[in-house]
Amino acid sequence: KSFYEKHDGWKMHRRDEDDLFQYVIKQVPGNWFDFERTLHEYALHRAQNPFPKDNSDKIDRDIQDYNTFKTQLMDFISEGSKGPVKMDSHAYRLLAAYVEAKKNKTRDNFFPIKLFSYNYTPLLNVIHQIDSSVKVGYIPVHGIVEKRNIIFGFHDDLGIPKEYRPLQKSMDENYVSSDVVRESLQAMTIIFFGLSLGYIDGVYFKNLLEQISNLANPQMIN
Repeated sequence: KSFYEKHDGWKMHRRDEDDLFQYVIKQVPGNWFDFERTLHEYALHRAQNPFPKDNSDKIDRDIQDYNTFKTQLMDFISEGSKGPVKMDSHAYRLLAAYVEAKKNKTRDNFFPIKLFSYNYTPLLNVIHQIDSSVKVGYIPVHGIVEKRNIIFGFHDDLGIPKEYRPLQKSMDENYVSSDVVRESLQAMTIIFFGLSLGYIDGVYFKNLLEQISNLANPQMIN
């Protein structure tokens, strides 16, 4: 919501055309999940309402608009991550507990702890603030703004036109989802902090939840 409010000036450039830019602005998603879902809905819309064959430039403009959204989103998040860290927040306390557990090498050898983050902010900077001496890392599933490699889009869908496949997360060269899927299936204990189970990211946990609900793996009790 803050992202849309900050970039309210976009509406000044409204084009009275049926394209990606206007579709997203018209929807005005109120939260993160809606943003990526709106991209998916637009791609499905284009499958039902394709541009005339002589208007391939409009498809190119849609892809350009998508990349513009992505760039401006990185700038917005990067600027926001420069603010002070809320040390009294639950997220900070959980991260501090993770750092402390990793410092206990004996415990980590017997019970290896891995941290996966879907957050685009430079989490490693916060970890170093907690303890700069400990060598602790994490796996940023969707990239980080520091490296300008964020993963933004929607899941694979055979129902969208091939011209709009660049909007799929898997088309990004930085996309790596297999680690979190494999590790979650092998884990003895899983801690979720701030989880969305919308269909956009549901693919990461589909197998896990199916195995738990079917009691396929007895160790999955925590």
